[in-house]
Amino acid sequence: MTPQEFNTLDKMLGNNPMEKLSRQAAASIDNAKQQQINMPGMPTSYTPFLQTPVAEQSFLLAVDGQQYGPFTVQQIRQFLADGSITRETLAWRSGMPNWTPLNQLNGIV
Repeated sequence: MTPQEFNTLDKMLGNNPMEKLSRQAAASIDNAKQQQINMPGMPTSYTPFLQTPVAEQSFLLAVDGQQYGPFTVQQIRQFLADGSITRETLAWRSGMPNWTPLNQLNGIV
């Protein structure tokens, strides 16, 4: 069997290494979104987004490849003010389809 035939057979059988890697990466990202890392002094529970005003919402933040939170908008603004995070820091809360830079979220920055 030629290498090209072997690759075609692998793809047909779902053994494509790139597809496997993509599935693994997607699963890893999904797992990361579900994990919660609490910093000292932070609340231990996270209330899902329920159409509350921005000032009352909590967000998770991605900093240096790690997920932290949840944080209130007031806490996020303080982190921005003291330089702990930037306007490009990614944030997410329940109900959002993707992690989004803070500067693209209305009412935070």
